[in-house]
Order: sequence, then structure tokens, then C-alpha cells
Amino acid sequence: MKKYVFALSVLIPFVWISCQPKQPEKKSDLQFTINPDLLGFVHTDTNSGFTVSIPKGWLPLSVFDSVVQNKFTVVEDSLSLGTIYLDSLQQGGSVFIYSLPEADTVTLAKIYQNPDSAFNQQKIWQQILKSTFYHNGLRIRQYLLQSNDLVTFKLVITEGTRYPVQLDYVLSRNTYMQHVKKIESSIGSINSL
Repeated sequence: MKKYVFALSVLIPFVWISCQPKQPEKKSDLQFTINPDLLGFVHTDTNSGFTVSIPKGWLPLSVFDSVVQNKFTVVEDSLSLGTIYLDSLQQGGSVFIYSLPEADTVTLAKIYQNPDSAFNQQKIWQQILKSTFYHNGLRIRQYLLQSNDLVTFKLVITEGTRYPVQLDYVLSRNTYMQHVKKIESSIGSINSL
């Protein structure tokens, strides 16, 4: 009988603890160092419901000459709801911004679980790192893709906007240090409408 009492005294607290409702995940915002001197104009997407400040000196593709525009025509055509900004000094910086109204949460979750299959089919990236953070009430999945020549910060906003939104900051590796503070300030400026 003492064995049963002892077993019940151990088992009952364990069952009671495991039956308690789970606490909701705490969503603490990631803080960024924002230097307004490194930021240019504000890109506003009223369809998706977000804003982001573009790095200073980065301009819409439409202001560049036709030679530069032709290099990005195929990319821009594939971004039916997108915009491309380029470093006006053409020092290896660009940002691609587009809405993903057709994307569903299951597909986005699968990509997050296995980003290599989504982003590295041509095996150009030596390293792909992923993380999720919250900023200004937005849930953002970040993928850092690195090759010998490029560094890309791929951000997918999955909560807090009307549609998922993707921002790709693409940098030449040899100009990375010139642009990284601009990128941090730009990411820190992301907000919902």
C-alpha cells in the first residue's frame, strides 16, 4: 500500500503540471540601431500594409538608364507585385520588395523548415542561416544567404501585414561593409501601416 501512495504522490503532481495550459509564446521585439542619416525615402505598400525606409542613395530601377534596366527586366517581370531599388553608385547594393498575396502559411512554414530546397537549387550559396524575430509587431523570418560573391538578407514578413511580404537585400561581398549599417537601419524602419 505504501508503494501505491508513493507512486500516486509522484504521479499526481506530474499529471497536474502536464495538464496545465501552455503559456503563449512571448513575442519580444528585436531592436535595431537606426541611423536616419543612412536612410532615404520611405517605400509604402498600401496593398500589403507596410512601410520601409530605403537605404540612402538607393533609387527605383526606373531612374536608371536602359542598360542597367535591361539587366533587371527579367527579375522585375517575375516580381509582378514588386519593386527594385539599386545603389545609385552601382556599388553592389540592391533591394527587391514584393508582396506574396498567393503565399499560404503552410508553404512558408515548409520553406522555413528547409530553406536549402527553396533557395539553393542551383547550389550557389555556401551557407544559409535562418532565424525568426519580431519587430514593431511584425513576425519576420530572416534567411542569410552567403556565397563567395554575394550576401543576401531575405526577410519574409509572415504576420502583421495583409499579405506576406518579402524583402531581399542583395550585397556584393566586397561592398558588404559599406552597406551593412544602411541595411540594419532599413530593416529597423520596417513597420505596418
